[in-house]
Amino acid sequence: MLCLPLTRTIKIKRNFMKAYIIETVGFSASTAISMALASNSHNLVTHGTRNFLKRLPIGNKDMELGNFVEEMLSEMQNGMNAIAVHTLYNPSNIRALADNGDFDFVSLMRRDQKAQILSCFYWAMSQFLSGRERFIRTTFELATKHNKTLQHCGLQTNYKNLLILYAINLVLEWNVALRKNSQKTIFMEDFITCPKSTLRELDMSEIFSDDVVISKSNSHKSSLKSVDFLSDVPEAAEKMFENLHFTFGDLTGSYKKIEDFIIR
Repeated sequence: MLCLPLTRTIKIKRNFMKAYIIETVGFSASTAISMALASNSHNLVTHGTRNFLKRLPIGNKDMELGNFVEEMLSEMQNGMNAIAVHTLYNPSNIRALADNGDFDFVSLMRRDQKAQILSCFYWAMSQFLSGRERFIRTTFELATKHNKTLQHCGLQTNYKNLLILYAINLVLEWNVALRKNSQKTIFMEDFITCPKSTLRELDMSEIFSDDVVISKSNSHKSSLKSVDFLSDVPEAAEKMFENLHFTFGDLTGSYKKIEDFIIR
C-alpha cells in the first residue's frame, strides 16, 4: 500500500507563494526552462535532483518523495516559489501527494514525440559510445528480448536499432504516465515560443519573469554530428513507429494511438 506521509505540518501563506513539481523524462529543454524560471528572483528552482536544498545530482543522497516535498514547502515560508524540475520520481506517487493541495504537479514534454524520442536516442548512443556499462548491458538485454521485434520491422538487430527501441519505449512510457497523473501539462514548443502566455494559460503566471531569456543549449544530436554512421537512424525509427504496437498499463495500440493519447 502506498504510504507517503509528510513528517510534519507546515503552515504556508498560500496567497503569495506556490510550489510545483515539473516532471519530465528529459529531452525537452528542461535545463533551459529551469534557467528561465530561475530568472525570477522569487523562484527557487532545482533541476535533476532528489534533494531540494542540497541540490545533489540524482543518485546522491536521494530523499524519499515525502521528505523532498517537505523541503520544497519549507522554502515557501521564506517567501519563495518552490519549483522542482526533472526529479524522476514515480508520477503516480507524485500525484498522490499533489492531491493534498500543497503543490501542483505539472508534466513537461514535447508535442513532437518523435523529436523527443530521437533526442533520447542520441543521448543513449553517446552514453553507449563512451563505454557506460549500463548502456552496454542494456543493448545485450534488448537483443535477447527483441530480436524478433526488429525482424518484424525489417531491421537488423544491432546496437543502433536496439537503442532506438530503448528510446521509444522510455519516452512513451514516461509520457503516458505523466499524461495519466499530472494536473497540468507544459509542451516545450509552446514554452520556448511564448513562455508567458503558456504559463498564464496554466494559471502559473506568478512564477514567470518578464525579462526572462531562454538560453539555447547544444542538442544531444549535435554532440554526435561528426558520427556519419548514424545517418540512417530516422529511417529506422520510422519503421518502428509504423510497425510496432505498444502496451503501457491499460493503454495499448499503435504509435499513433499512444501519441494521440499523450498530446491530446
